[in-house]
Amino acid sequence: MHILIAEDNQVNLLVASRLLDKLGHSSVGVPDGSQALEALERGHFDLLLLDVSMPVLDGLETAKAVRARNLDIPIVLLTAFSDPETRAQAKAVGVDLFLDKPLDKESLRRVMDQVTTDKAPDVSGLLSLQQQSDRLIDLDQVRRRFFDDLTLLREVYGMYMQDAPQRLRTVQESLAAGDTAAAGKAAHSLKGISGSVGSTRLSEAAQVVEKAGRADDLAAAREAFPLVETLLEQTINEIRDILSCLPA
Repeated sequence: MHILIAEDNQVNLLVASRLLDKLGHSSVGVPDGSQALEALERGHFDLLLLDVSMPVLDGLETAKAVRARNLDIPIVLLTAFSDPETRAQAKAVGVDLFLDKPLDKESLRRVMDQVTTDKAPDVSGLLSLQQQSDRLIDLDQVRRRFFDDLTLLREVYGMYMQDAPQRLRTVQESLAAGDTAAAGKAAHSLKGISGSVGSTRLSEAAQVVEKAGRADDLAAAREAFPLVETLLEQTINEIRDILSCLPA
């Protein structure tokens, strides 16, 4: 994650930045809440770490200003004061989580893990598709590969729905022309991209055409082609189902 740290104490800022770096996160530091608001306007951040006591705008005032601007970013308040009153005030202005100072790696890791869990996308609709045993696309594979980046999933599937039919047409036209080498090459490409989107049966069917093409067996390639055509149509329909189940 890319994290904005608002902390006026340079030593504390350095410690927080280095700990985040060790946990695999990048960060930008600013010395007060006013500069934090400016940074949020200029760039994208996945998390805001706010010190409770800062000049110009303190942590609570900054959190309130962030929420007033309808910025949807998790806010973690850094504080040496763990009294219930401070926490209640912080919750009231939009703070999500708390970290007690001095910071240590494990407490920071726990908070980062909690933020990541809380930000996990709602994919309940997609999970319901997994119960359908006759589906081509391996949704377990899709979940492992894409659930942390639904934007990437949409982009990959959008590209596939444009590219795969073109590759299928190349296979079909090559077979009609008796060009087994070109048909095998196009089938190889279709096999690869279909495997990447989780359509294993389509990938395997395309491989049959690919092997027949490499063997210069036109009859076998033509015989195997209709199954590839059918499975591609089903795969694209399933992709549309998946995309329709994703959260906005």
